[in-house]
Amino acid sequence: AKARNVPARAFHFQASNDFAMHMSAVRRNQGGRLIPPQAYALYNNGFRKPQLEEGFLDIVSVGFVPVFKDEAHKQAFLEY
Repeated sequence: AKARNVPARAFHFQASNDFAMHMSAVRRNQGGRLIPPQAYALYNNGFRKPQLEEGFLDIVSVGFVPVFKDEAHKQAFLEY
């Protein structure tokens, strides 16, 4: 974006490794695939937080805020 003079904003989604593993367990129990712990370790080893010096106009940190469609959905989320 910087090389082409295009304005760009970064959105940094914040989640702990424990939370990511929790979400993987929730996905698995809803019929999705489990993401292996090694995948998280590999990602975390190479991750660098975005920096303004990379040419971003702004970096926005975004926390996870769950929205449940009903109590059963909430219980399924909290189960693991």
